[in-house]
Amino acid sequence: MRLSPAGKIVSIEWLKTPNIRPEVSLDEWIVMPDHIHAIVIINGPVEADGRPPLRKTGNHFGPQRRNLASIIRGFKAAATKQIHLSGHLDFEWQRLFWDHIIDDEDDYWRVKNYIGENPRRWWLKRRGEND
Repeated sequence: MRLSPAGKIVSIEWLKTPNIRPEVSLDEWIVMPDHIHAIVIINGPVEADGRPPLRKTGNHFGPQRRNLASIIRGFKAAATKQIHLSGHLDFEWQRLFWDHIIDDEDDYWRVKNYIGENPRRWWLKRRGEND
C-alpha cells in the first residue's frame, strides 16, 4: 500500500501508541487509503476468565482511560493535529470506529489474515474484480 502524506503521518502516530501507552501492544495493522485496521492488545490485570476487571469508581463503567475508546481517541487526535500542521486542513476522521473482541485463537488468525489481505482485496475491488 502506497501511503499518502496523511497516511504516512497516521502510520507514524500509530507506531507511537505503545510508547505513549505502555499498557498497549500493537499486533497486525495496516493503513489503508481511507481507514486503518489494527489488532490492539491491552495488557493489564485480568479476571480468572481472562477479561479485564470492572472498576466501579464514580463512573459506572470505571475510569475511561486505558480502554480502547481512549486509545483510539488519543491516536486520532494526535494524527489529526500532525496532518493539519502538515497543511492538509481538510482531513478528518469518521466519528466512530468499529471494534471486535477477539475471542479465541481461530478468531485471532481470521482477523490477522483479514488485515493482511486487505490491501489485495482493496486493489481488486478498485479494479472491479471479486476476491
